[in-house]
Amino acid sequence: MSHNTSGPQRGIVCRFRAMPRSLGFALLAVPVTAAAVGTFGVLPATAQDARTQPVAQRSAHATATPASGPASATTAAKKPATRRADDTRPAEQDAGDKAGDKAGDDRRHGRDEDGDRHHGRHEKHTAEEALGAFFDAGYLYEDAVALKRAWHSRADVSDVKVRAGRKLLAGRDLPVDPSGTPATEQEIAERAALDAYLDAGYDSDDADLLALLWGPDTDAYEAKVLAGSKLLAGGEVPIEPGQTAWSVSDDAARAAYFNNGYDYADALVLADIWSGVDDLADVKANAGHKILDRLPLPGGVLPFDGDQGGAGQQAALDAYFAAGYDYDDAVALARVWGGIDPFDAKVMAGDKLITGIDLPVAA
Repeated sequence: MSHNTSGPQRGIVCRFRAMPRSLGFALLAVPVTAAAVGTFGVLPATAQDARTQPVAQRSAHATATPASGPASATTAAKKPATRRADDTRPAEQDAGDKAGDKAGDDRRHGRDEDGDRHHGRHEKHTAEEALGAFFDAGYLYEDAVALKRAWHSRADVSDVKVRAGRKLLAGRDLPVDPSGTPATEQEIAERAALDAYLDAGYDSDDADLLALLWGPDTDAYEAKVLAGSKLLAGGEVPIEPGQTAWSVSDDAARAAYFNNGYDYADALVLADIWSGVDDLADVKANAGHKILDRLPLPGGVLPFDGDQGGAGQQAALDAYFAAGYDYDDAVALARVWGGIDPFDAKVMAGDKLITGIDLPVAA
């Protein structure tokens, strides 16, 4: 019999024929194993696939009914891959788990659930505005500490106050109730006035000067509030930021003269002492600059303490009413001249009328 062999199979046949007959029959009884592959150098493709399969699959494959057709020996239909039971959760559940993980991460890093979404909107408020809102709402230091714990925040307590204030300004609620009393409308108005005062460039030195200008009944704090209130109402402050006692206007100096209790009669006395000053308006202005510089006036001239009368004051009042002005005009003039008392406004207005100076309010 002739065999048409080529390649690796021909090599096997040649080796087989060269062996002794007894050894050849013994080898025929040995199953093809990995050692045999190493000896003969060939292994069918199906045997290679079977060797790499698990034992359970090889047993099942061996007992399965062979498929018809020549292709079934080498190409088996692949079974569709199946997901594990825990991989069949809906996408919504996966998204929820991710959101929960993010919320936990936010809490660990001191961010609440809306911290990133509203961060830009909150940032439009300055730190000073946020702190004002925090305290105006009645929150205290211990509340900021409680908020820090509630937010799982590692930030400083001062930063927590700012963050809480910005939330309040944005109309959001806080997880901690205030332990203090919310600020009254007057306190909020004072805070707004102080902010306006500082925003305009005024400082504590300006407040001291304004307190002197507006009279002994006004302290530095009240001067800040009064000046800020004027600015918020669109009015003017009688001095500019950084001015001194001698750089303020003469009108401001004359206002300081009257606001500190000096009157027309005092101006006559000072005019006699300051012989070089003929105009009483200039006398009052010069005296006002000295008052703002905390210098005493010469000649023993003292401010009006409420018990003094004096012909000069009466003359100013007579000139005021003779020009057709009344109490309502005095109130308006007092507002223009920095919130002085209406009675002092009458005297000041009468003094101006006597010296020929027009008033900023018509009769």
